[in-house]
Amino acid sequence: MAKISRRHLLTGSAALGAGVVGTLVFTESAHATPAAVPGHAKIMSVVQHTGNKAQVSANGSTETVAVHGFPAGWQLRPGDLVLVSGAASTTPNTAFPLVTRLVGSVQRSSGQVRVSSAAIELRPQTIQQSAAVGDQNVRGPKYEAYVIENSRDTTLACVALRPTTF
Repeated sequence: MAKISRRHLLTGSAALGAGVVGTLVFTESAHATPAAVPGHAKIMSVVQHTGNKAQVSANGSTETVAVHGFPAGWQLRPGDLVLVSGAASTTPNTAFPLVTRLVGSVQRSSGQVRVSSAAIELRPQTIQQSAAVGDQNVRGPKYEAYVIENSRDTTLACVALRPTTF
């Protein structure tokens, strides 16, 4: 099973290819159309996730696929949007993170974290470059949050959070 390193994720790789470990696809909106996705990839919604397999669906079809590229211990919830890619003849379909990049100040109030006015869910598996990010209660420098949108309840689960370099 391929694993993504914190360094690789935090450098912002957006490449998509069979040989790339920890592939991420960055979109301005997680509601991208399948035509906007490279190659034979398609955007699908998680039905169920167990271990390293997930049942996903789109347009009435359901399939079971391998799960790769998520932080260790990440649990996909029903409705989470993923990118499913694979060459039918050579590589089985695999679900990769489909993330949206948010940039803005981090604000925390009432147990909720906001980036660029969007409420995000930090999990223990969220990759953070600075442990103090979630503990700050004031407006600070700008941060990048890479989030997975849930199509059922529109929540945003944060896969990675890091300070911007610009």
